[in-house]
Amino acid sequence: MPGVVALGAACRALSALGMDAVAAHERRLAARLRAGLATVPGVELLGLWSGERIDRVGVATFDLRGIRDPHLAAILSAEHAIGVRHGCFCAHPLISKLLGLPDGEVARLGGQLRAGLHPPLPGAVRASMGLGTTPADIDRLSAALRAIAGSGPSWSYRYVTEYDEYEPLSRSRGAPAARPALAPHS
Repeated sequence: MPGVVALGAACRALSALGMDAVAAHERRLAARLRAGLATVPGVELLGLWSGERIDRVGVATFDLRGIRDPHLAAILSAEHAIGVRHGCFCAHPLISKLLGLPDGEVARLGGQLRAGLHPPLPGAVRASMGLGTTPADIDRLSAALRAIAGSGPSWSYRYVTEYDEYEPLSRSRGAPAARPALAPHS
């Protein structure tokens, strides 16, 4: 029942704002995020289509050279209080294509998973935005990625093999002040 009530409230709020205004807000943020990502050395924006004329939604999927997606997501979360998604986003064939994985590599990883092994899996990072996301949130993500690209993580992390995740071990500086994070959407 709470889900139905929440859905009704969301529909009323969206109707009051007007879907054209909601779409315009999301397009502005998406353009700002893409422009910000373009300033980060080593960031590769992943997508099926390219070009300025593409009507974009408020999602950007990317990689940062030299840092695996689960590690980058952990750094953004722990050191910068920014929430993103990482992995294949329930779109394994698409992500495999976007990352340029050879069929043999995909088959090898699938075989290891079916055998009960825990290989490091390829993936990407996804930042999503919505009505609560501000231009300052987008700028903070771009700045965090530039800092990570420039000097790497500030903290130490432990790789957790069974989950293919990273967790912070130590902090060489104080924890960041609590700030709203970009909302991770499924």
